[in-house]
Amino acid sequence: MTPWRPPVKIPRSARKPLVAALSGVLLAASLSACGGGDPKAELVDGDWDEIVAAAEEEGRVVFYNGSTQQQGDRLVKAFNKAYPDIKVTAERGGADIIARVEAQISSDTTGADVFLLGDEEWWVGHDEDVLPVEGPGTEDLEGDAWMVEDKVASVFGAPYSVFVWNTDTFSEGFDSYDDFLDPRTKGKVGFRGDASKSAAGFLDFMESEVDPDWLRKFGQLEPKLYPSVVPATEAVAAGEVGATPTAQLPHVLGLIDAGAPLDYFVPEKGYAFDYGIGALANAGNPNAAVVFADFASSPEGQAALAGDDYAISSRPDTKGAINGEGWTMLEATKFTPDVIAKWNRTIDEQLK
Repeated sequence: MTPWRPPVKIPRSARKPLVAALSGVLLAASLSACGGGDPKAELVDGDWDEIVAAAEEEGRVVFYNGSTQQQGDRLVKAFNKAYPDIKVTAERGGADIIARVEAQISSDTTGADVFLLGDEEWWVGHDEDVLPVEGPGTEDLEGDAWMVEDKVASVFGAPYSVFVWNTDTFSEGFDSYDDFLDPRTKGKVGFRGDASKSAAGFLDFMESEVDPDWLRKFGQLEPKLYPSVVPATEAVAAGEVGATPTAQLPHVLGLIDAGAPLDYFVPEKGYAFDYGIGALANAGNPNAAVVFADFASSPEGQAALAGDDYAISSRPDTKGAINGEGWTMLEATKFTPDVIAKWNRTIDEQLK
């Protein structure tokens, strides 16, 4: 696992100029129902003001959100305030939306203009399918804030180690991983019942950084298993179970705002994974895509994505963001299909 570390400043002079990087980019893509824009739209070979002017002329951007609904909505609202002449069409999804983007890339058709996804390995593997982004929001980005340098910014770290409990069931709450091994939790805790890449990363973190025997001990307390952390958290809110040690903070905060009897705790030592944003090379609205992707890394974009306890910001000075000091970030390349299969076998043996 890769420990979180304060980012290192990248000298602006070390980057390739935008004009050279973008020269000759032509997006010869056919117009799709949701893509919009000119099917032969080009990314402007000019300065930032010219790119913004072209984006406003396009007038729209299609945003595919692979993160939480809450963060997507906040980002769109903040972008609309900064760029009122660019209408955002937002769609949210999981594996389905990844498949749609991959189909768009392979068929060279338009659809999404800009994509937010929490899978660094995917972005690295598609580095030729995204446009360079170099505007005011990204010009002072710091070292680890790039997944693909000058193309895909790591815009936030999503905490996975989030203790959530129903206050009607556990009034005293949870403030350590060991609290979930207390006999009082028997049969009352929800947990993900299989290992995706991010879930396998959490199990590896628990084994290497917390307690190598934690999962076995946890399994003896008969947790109720769910397809992902989202239904597990909703089960806590509904009182079906009383607590869970993993959750998405924006989802939790949304449930609390809706009146659910929930409380939460973010441990000092935790695990998270990064989300990156990229402007797709065959975007129907390439200039608007670049402007949107750049905005996500700006102070205003970071406040929307990470402020109010939503996430770990790529800008350490983002007010209200989770402090990522001491946290472990997912090292995606470590979790090959064989490693994930191994963790699924472990779950079957120790939790089922």
